[in-house]
Amino acid sequence: MRLVRTIAFALAATAMGATATAEPAAPKSMTAEFGWIVGTWTCHNSQAGKPDWDSVKKFEWIYGQKTLKETSTQSDSSGQFFTTVDPNTNSFKGIGLASGGGYIVWSYEGMVNDKATEVGYLIAGDKLIPVSRSDTERLSDTHFIIRDFRADTPTGKGAALDTEDCTKNAN
Repeated sequence: MRLVRTIAFALAATAMGATATAEPAAPKSMTAEFGWIVGTWTCHNSQAGKPDWDSVKKFEWIYGQKTLKETSTQSDSSGQFFTTVDPNTNSFKGIGLASGGGYIVWSYEGMVNDKATEVGYLIAGDKLIPVSRSDTERLSDTHFIIRDFRADTPTGKGAALDTEDCTKNAN
């Protein structure tokens, strides 16, 4: 299983453009980027044509604060998501596994002015197929919103999927 994860992550890094740059930027920092999100959050979710629902997200450090683990649960499913820094591209990469057997890998450049975009992919052979885009907005250290969309196409932005409005629980 570890070998499969290593291969999947290597494929994802390669397909997402893992190359050396002539002038390296300052290394990305997991704690600087994600330190504010560690803890437990309650999220109100909405999706057109479906009843609203709530979920719980727990963010915690693993591997000496080199990887952020997110566990997301709702009434009928759960998932775990892992994010780390890819030193080859100086960007954040991740993989998510769902209780229904699905997976997704992603690339994330980091927040700028408390906003960020993450692109989700499925692995097809040695290629990554874009399947989603998530726009995150950090409103404060205790409130963020994620807006999920289908993947963008050459003809335009992807259709809206759902919105997660999350508030940090008091610890």
